[in-house]
Amino acid sequence: MAIQAVGFSNARKRKIEIFFEGGQTMRTANLKNLIAACILSLAIICTASGDIIYVNPGEFIQAAIDDANEGDLIEVAPGTYYEAINFNGKAIRLYSIGGPDVTIIDANGLNSTVVKCVSGEDANTTLEGFTITGGKASNGGGMNNNGSNPTVTNCTFSSNSAGHIGGGMFNVNSSPVVTDCTFSGNLANSYCGMYNGDSSPTVTKCRFIGNTAIQYGGGMGNDGGSATVSNCIFINNSAGDWGGGMENFMSVYREQSTYSRRWDAQHRQQHDGDQLHLYRQPVPIGRWDEQQRQQPDGDQLHHVGRYAE
Repeated sequence: MAIQAVGFSNARKRKIEIFFEGGQTMRTANLKNLIAACILSLAIICTASGDIIYVNPGEFIQAAIDDANEGDLIEVAPGTYYEAINFNGKAIRLYSIGGPDVTIIDANGLNSTVVKCVSGEDANTTLEGFTITGGKASNGGGMNNNGSNPTVTNCTFSSNSAGHIGGGMFNVNSSPVVTDCTFSGNLANSYCGMYNGDSSPTVTKCRFIGNTAIQYGGGMGNDGGSATVSNCIFINNSAGDWGGGMENFMSVYREQSTYSRRWDAQHRQQHDGDQLHLYRQPVPIGRWDEQQRQQPDGDQLHHVGRYAE
């Protein structure tokens, strides 16, 4: 008796078979071996999270997504992939093996959002280790999450644009978990780096650098919902009107150890170009003076806990 792993195709790996060598028939003496083999094969199946589909330069990530089943993993080799992708509601993990510096999804010239989660994706839909660039759309040049809650880790959203809002990422009625990502050099009319509309994202250890909004919210814009932002950096973002760093409009904003630079007494203009503008917002708890207008050391915004409600 033996256990054999058989691939589904050149791109896939995972199937367990149990067979008897030489047409051997089962006897009582073999029963213990059969039971042991069954237990082992079940353990292998249970611990495997799904098939692994491999994507290499010259192939298309979207084709792998279309071919994937729930729980599958899509492993992408370093390279630039000229396409736009849609997860189509699938609970799959899409990841690179080389990281965002060498694995790029580029939608330049397609006039499209680069990555879409618009079919009710949940936290089991994962995007990990890519640079997302070249997106151009009305809303959400880099990534559009509508009614979805994906997990996004170690990605760079750079040089994307939106004619309206959300140059880097557009979230509406969504609560993505975004960790260790960079939003840089994106452009939008408003709410450029990340837009959260009636959304409650959890944003941790992210960097918002050099994003530009023509009107409001260069780095981030929160319009309704409840955003939690922890250990993030906002540097050299800009807006034509308010909120070069962040614009909060009718939102509950929770912040922990988030840093920017040199805020003035009116929350209007940060000396390096960033600003935080709160409209009808709860006041912040943290290292602010008695008027809650100016941060004492002038260059670091630091809150532990959340804004008062």
